[in-house]
Amino acid sequence: MAAADLSAERNDIQGLVASGYGHLPHAVYLLFAIDQREAAAHWLWRLADSVTTARRRVNRRAVGVALSSAGLAAVGLPADVRDAFALEFTEGMTDDAHRRRILGDVGPSAPERWLWGGPDTRTVDLLLMLFGESEAELQALIEEHLEDAEGATLVQQLPASTEAFDHFGFRDGISQPLVAGLRSGPPAQTVQTGEFVLGYRNEYRQYTDRPLIDPSEDPTGLLPGDAAGSGLRDLARNGSYLVFRQLSQDVPAFWQWVDRNADGAGNGEREADPAAREQARIALASKLVGRWPGGAPLTLSPHYDDPRLAKAVDFGYFDHDRDGLRCPIGAHVRRGHRAPAHRHLLRSTSITGSCGAAARTASGSTRQRRWMPRSAPATSAACTSSACVRASSASLSSSSARGSTAPSSTACMPIPTRSWPAHRARSPCRRHRSASAISSCLRSSRREAGVTSSFRASVRCATLPRSADLHT
Repeated sequence: MAAADLSAERNDIQGLVASGYGHLPHAVYLLFAIDQREAAAHWLWRLADSVTTARRRVNRRAVGVALSSAGLAAVGLPADVRDAFALEFTEGMTDDAHRRRILGDVGPSAPERWLWGGPDTRTVDLLLMLFGESEAELQALIEEHLEDAEGATLVQQLPASTEAFDHFGFRDGISQPLVAGLRSGPPAQTVQTGEFVLGYRNEYRQYTDRPLIDPSEDPTGLLPGDAAGSGLRDLARNGSYLVFRQLSQDVPAFWQWVDRNADGAGNGEREADPAAREQARIALASKLVGRWPGGAPLTLSPHYDDPRLAKAVDFGYFDHDRDGLRCPIGAHVRRGHRAPAHRHLLRSTSITGSCGAAARTASGSTRQRRWMPRSAPATSAACTSSACVRASSASLSSSSARGSTAPSSTACMPIPTRSWPAHRARSPCRRHRSASAISSCLRSSRREAGVTSSFRASVRCATLPRSADLHT
């Protein structure tokens, strides 16, 4: 199937869908609750112009926006339109006991213990993602947007970074899928546009369910038409789902366990040679992860961390190591591995600092921009297009009488937009503890060179699920 031509659409797609902004090492996430509908509408309309699009060249700074289902309700999007989004997005992560269980959100990680987005904490309606090349640049960006914010209250400000290594010391963000039409590369790593961008065909040549409205509801012609030819207007076109969860990672406990078991039998006997002990602990930790700290996969380099393979992704476990003699079958990266067209996991940013509350020790971490494997547990969020954001803000006044006040949740990680199996529905999310899902359906375009702007339309469809951890 030929890739979709996005040359005229890039200005309506948020840049976060095409890039993890790895060259902008400083980042922050601002979580807002909308208090005043009309004022927030004006803010969203202005915000649409500052969102970084997939067309814009990113130099010193970047801006992304996401709205939850509750956020869409808060700005006046009618309930019947919101209900056309994925069920996981509209329902969120906290209301269903079954979903809590499959996400691991029970016991110490139950939503009742979350720092935000839970049943006992403030609902998050909007997520503002800011990136800068320096701390000074980021701080200036933060001040600009906090000063401009209107009709909303800041719930949380979470510092983050786009470093290449995770909290445990392992290289991260290696296997990134390429969205056809936005980035080019090896066919094995490329997926159809509709896997992550609403309004296009996916790997099954299908269009994912999305809000389609009658042209009479869009008198200014802000929204694009339905590509499937229904004659309706597509509110979500060029938007994407996003999940954002804040979690605790117990780094000391991980390495303490490795130290106790690095000798093989876990009987407390220690290797006399310090160098041999260190080699043994790194080897055991790498067996748990499936890659060496530098990134080399055990499947290709089972005995040492080969720097030449630091970002190797062109291999298959069945072909190279079907019995798990090199990389254990239970290793982290192997468990999440799927066939090439199914490797939908995109990593980029992590929140830094202490998680407090439910965290036992160590550092807090939140990953943004994770494209999730198709078989992962479901929870969704949306990263809306520009037109959708503008439309959402425009609809604040025009549809306020029809709007509902259904609550929502928070999350920030772009995820596939396809249909999902049975109870997992259409939006998957990994098992992250102490978290919440935030969705946004923001596009990011304007009328330019004859291209219909989609960001203001997207304001109309901003969305966020009901949960409590803050992608992607």
